[in-house]
Amino acid sequence: MEVFDIATGTKAASKKTITPGIPIYLGQLSAGNYVINVTSNDGKINYQFKMIKL
Repeated sequence: MEVFDIATGTKAASKKTITPGIPIYLGQLSAGNYVINVTSNDGKINYQFKMIKL
C-alpha cells in the first residue's frame, strides 16, 4: 500500500504488508487530498482510490 499527496505528488506513507480486516492508521497525515494504491503481492490486483483527510 502506498499513499501519495495529490498536491505535491510525493509519497506520504507506505506499508509493505496489510492484512484483511485490520484497520490502517493514517493519523500521521496532515489534512489534504491523497491517492491510495493497494497492490497484491503478485501484482495482479491493483486498487486505487482517493481520500480526503479533514
